[in-house]
Amino acid sequence: MIEHKETIAISCFTKKITKTISDPSVFHINNQEELYLQYVACSFSIHKVYIIDVAEDEQYFQQHRMSALIHIREKLMNRKHNVIVFNALHTLFTLSSYLAIPRVYARIIDLQVCAWLKQDPIESDRISTWIEEHHSVLQFDKSLDAYKDDSHREMACFKIAGEVLLYASIVPIIEQQMNKINLWNYYITIEMPALNIMLQMLLNGILIDREELINDREDLLTLMNKLELQAYRLVKRRFKMNRQKDLIKILYSELHLPIQRTPHGRICLKKSYLNILATKHPLPKLITEYRQVQSALDRCIDRFEQYINEPSKPQSLQRLRREASWQTERTYAYCHFFTATGRMIVVNPPLQHIPKRFLIQSLQKESTVQLRKMIIARTGFQLISFDYSQLELRILAHLSNDEKLKTCLINNTDFFISLASDLVKKPEHEITREQRQNAKQICYGILYGMSKETFARETQMNINEAEEFVENFYKTFPIMTKYLDDIKRRVLETGYVQSIYGRLLYFDLNHMTSSETMKARMERQAINFVIQASACDIMKVAMERINQTLDRMFPFDLKIRPIPIRPVYLVLQIHDELIFEIEISLRTNEIINIIRHAMERNDHINLSLPVQIKSGDNWESMISVV
Repeated sequence: MIEHKETIAISCFTKKITKTISDPSVFHINNQEELYLQYVACSFSIHKVYIIDVAEDEQYFQQHRMSALIHIREKLMNRKHNVIVFNALHTLFTLSSYLAIPRVYARIIDLQVCAWLKQDPIESDRISTWIEEHHSVLQFDKSLDAYKDDSHREMACFKIAGEVLLYASIVPIIEQQMNKINLWNYYITIEMPALNIMLQMLLNGILIDREELINDREDLLTLMNKLELQAYRLVKRRFKMNRQKDLIKILYSELHLPIQRTPHGRICLKKSYLNILATKHPLPKLITEYRQVQSALDRCIDRFEQYINEPSKPQSLQRLRREASWQTERTYAYCHFFTATGRMIVVNPPLQHIPKRFLIQSLQKESTVQLRKMIIARTGFQLISFDYSQLELRILAHLSNDEKLKTCLINNTDFFISLASDLVKKPEHEITREQRQNAKQICYGILYGMSKETFARETQMNINEAEEFVENFYKTFPIMTKYLDDIKRRVLETGYVQSIYGRLLYFDLNHMTSSETMKARMERQAINFVIQASACDIMKVAMERINQTLDRMFPFDLKIRPIPIRPVYLVLQIHDELIFEIEISLRTNEIINIIRHAMERNDHINLSLPVQIKSGDNWESMISVV
């Protein structure tokens, strides 16, 4: 009998296998491969581990209506329990999918996230090495004697038993270490709730219009073919559009266009360099558009097709399948946030790689590519996005206390038109689209450490014009400029920077100051972290506030309904934007206002945080909600 305690450490063992037709314990995880969930290990202390053979547990339930896995299911759905895991978004997605858990309520202690916060990553091979070195301390009782003739099963049990014992034993050490640098409370208040919400988002899944995806493939292939033929007409011969050697020969030797070189003297065919050449001949722009179409095909369409050819939802236990049937048509992604800033990255399928609509103008008839149309809402629902407006600039205005920047952001006018007006010394009504874009580019470029040379190339200015534009920006916001200089000074003095909520980023000063190039990189990373990590913190806090409010608004009793049915589901978080599926009903506006108010309220920023709201049947066709 599994013990009844509030904290449980869990590890899963899965095995890759070839496709089978009807085995209930074979399922797709994110549609990357077909996996067989063989064993689940759990421990309530560092003295005893329980290993559950999944197939035997299923068979035992059929005979006796008792199950160890159902006991674990109950613990994962209990707010009073703690679950210790490594890589929660993978481990608990696997287990939740198999057990048809729509949402994990237990408090998650993810050792991988804790190590990431401490900047001391724990890789899976380090765990395997530790288990191999200490496996002699593991003693199995007679219930596992049957596995001794099967070396694979025996090693699998050793592996996950060692993992859960390791997890349970190092949590107190990690907590002590994180308390010393004031990060444990940060983990408990921000990262722990965020893990539950992100796991719930992954389990909600997202709906892809398969017919639209097929049509997108055909349209992109047709566009590529037309662009190739147009390129051949321009140079009066065939060549390989993806072969750099051919392009260099045609552009510089045959068309005699000015050779574009990087600061290191290499001939370059990147987009920013081709844009310069596009003013002198139509071929460079055609090459850029061809690459854009090909990238959409390779990085988006091809990848998504892997995930919709067959249902990507892991099959659940036979007795729970009916409860989870509403989820079977959806596609399930994987995400992580182990970047320096903590920004979430959605992969497999790569939702972040779906480009916004773009134009193809090199052909006789202009074409519009709209790939986001394939992300749709389920019947009776709408996709509604909530996007912070200029969040990073507002964070910078707050931190620097630059009153002029604050005033520009608080006014309801277009901030970048106002900024361009100040920079080029013209009235706002005379500002062109290009001047507004240049102002926006330099504004964010400064945040991310863009050099004057890069800015000149991106905006197609000469270096003198670019220098004047940048200097005017610094003169317009002198207090903000001083604050950015202060960040650079402090990181050189202390070796670290921190976000608004206290997350830290440490630098190795001996290494990062070994050259001017390394020092400049450290200064860029320091500024980038302060702004973007703070934005990431604000988003995670907002997600938890939304979650708490919706839980109060739509409570449910798991004893009455094992699978909660709600009128609102979070399906995607990307950059500063949240996308929900919200049921079309009399309460839709009420739900929208609840989410908006939860996002706009923040006690750490002394500026308003306006949110732009759009809704539509698909991600592309969204229109503004007043």
